Formats: sequence, structure tokens, C-alpha cells
Amino acid sequence: STSYAAKPQGMSEGEQASLDTEGLLITEPDARLLISAGLAADWPDARGVWKDEWNAAWVNYDDHLSVAVTKGGADLEGAFGGLVGILHSVETDLATDGITFMKSDRLGYLTTDPTFVGSGVRATATVLLPCMSSQPKELKALSEERQVTITRAVEENTWRVTCTESMQYSAVEIVNRLGAAVTELVKLENVRKRETVLLKKQKTREEESGQAAGEEHKVPADSDPKPAVAASPATQAAEPKPQAPPVPNIDFSAPESLPDL
Repeated sequence: STSYAAKPQGMSEGEQASLDTEGLLITEPDARLLISAGLAADWPDARGVWKDEWNAAWVNYDDHLSVAVTKGGADLEGAFGGLVGILHSVETDLATDGITFMKSDRLGYLTTDPTFVGSGVRATATVLLPCMSSQPKELKALSEERQVTITRAVEENTWRVTCTESMQYSAVEIVNRLGAAVTELVKLENVRKRETVLLKKQKTREEESGQAAGEEHKVPADSDPKPAVAASPATQAAEPKPQAPPVPNIDFSAPESLPDL
């Protein structure tokens, strides 16, 4: 857009590439539904993206204003607090001009996307689940129980957990439901991890036990074979007993060839 006075030439190619890499770049709508709704009118005038390290805002893309707050680690409360602070500041400035966000007493906040109508909030957490990644049935059961959406992210063994029910719950309830779902996922992941560790230890012990048993039955190459032969049942039966007549010397070796039958 060239309609922003501070940037009369619009964004540079480097800025566009950076926003695109972070998934923040807004592009001209090409879907018929969006075009028919007027979202592509006068593109790209009056559209823009603002961001800092953790926050991003889209102006006049689909809604008049969309705000996203991202926090690393498990600071879900901090991310929600940041969102509330930004929206409160915007509302305070709008109030000086007698403007407020559109809100229905029956439906809640109004947005162009029906899935956001109500609280206007969608909460998402990205979780690393290397053990639970092999348990799709458990993930599906938990998503249905907690009424959240669990989908694979781009990174390996990484999942996105999203609370999408905007109309039925307040913003605080949405964030709390997401936190409860993530907490349960982490507990299940830790249980699976302990089970995996125990199975590996058990397998290692079994392998070591098998190797030790094999070593006990192995005859050293330089040992004298006579004691082993003397201890065999065949040799004991052939040994002469005291005060018994001498046993004839019998050759138990196999013939070099068998006779033809």
C-alpha cells in the first residue's frame, strides 16, 4: 500500500519477504466469496501490517483490525494479558472519537469470519509431543473431550492445539480451556515417555542377561576338552567301576562313510 504517509512507497521487497517467512504477509484475496464480499476493493490501499517481537496487527485485511500476540514457552497467561492490553489501548483511543468495536447484545463481537463471532478470540498453543505423535486415537479422544482442535504443525512431532468455539464462551474461558487441554496433553506425553524409558531398560536387561547366559555355556578355545568329555553321560557309563571286570575299548567314532542300503 502507498496510502500510509510514513511509507509513501510501501513496503520494500525485503520487508515483504520477511513478513512472508513469518506467515504475516497479507495478499490480495482471490477467492470468489471474498471478492464478492468486497474484501479486494481498491487493493492494496489502506491495508497494512504492523509487528514487533511478539505482537502483530493486520489493518483492513478481512476485519478492520486483527491482533495476534505470541509468547514463547508456556506463558499462555502472558500472551492473553498482552492481547487484552493492546485491545484496551485501541478501544481507549477509539472512544475519544466516539467509535467502538461492533458488538451485538445477542451474538457478541461481530466479525467478517463467522467462526470469530462472539468473543472474537481464538487461542492456539504449539506443543512438542514426540511420544503422543504415535497415538492418534488418544489425541482424537482428547480433542473431542476438551472440545479443541489438534492438528499437526510443520515441525516434526509438533502439534497445534486450538480452541475455536468463539460464540459459546468468553475470552477468559477460551484461554482456560486451551490451558487445561495442553496440561492434559503434557501429562499424557510424560506418561508415554516414562513407559518408553522403562521398556528400553527392560529390553537392555534382557539382552545383557542373554549375553551373560551365552558366555557361561561357551567353552574357551584353549581349554582341555578332557574334563568336559569325562563329565558327559556317555563317558560316565563307559568308565569302569571299582572291582568290576575291565571294559573293552570300544571305538565310538563314526565311520568315514555309510554302507549303501
